[in-house]
Amino acid sequence: MTDCAPCQFGVGTLVAGVATGLVTAVVLRTRLSRGLVIALLAASGAAVAWGGLLLQEDPSGVERVVAVATLAVLFPVHARIVFGPFGRR
Repeated sequence: MTDCAPCQFGVGTLVAGVATGLVTAVVLRTRLSRGLVIALLAASGAAVAWGGLLLQEDPSGVERVVAVATLAVLFPVHARIVFGPFGRR
C-alpha cells in the first residue's frame, strides 16, 4: 500500500464518480427531471476525470481542463445513447 494521499483521494474520487454515474444512469434516469439527471451525470464524469488526473504524476493545466470538460460532456451523452431518454415518464 502506498502513502500517496493524492493517489488515495484520486481512487476514491474516481470510484465515487463511477458509482454515482451508474446509479444515476440506471436507477434515477427516469425518476428525476431531465436537467437534474444531466447535471448529475456531468458531475460524475468530471469526478472520474479529476480522480484519474490525481493518479498521474504531473498533468498539465491543459490536460486538466480538457479531461474534465470532455468527460463532463461525454458521460451524459453516453448514458443517453446506451440507456435511453432522461426525465420522468
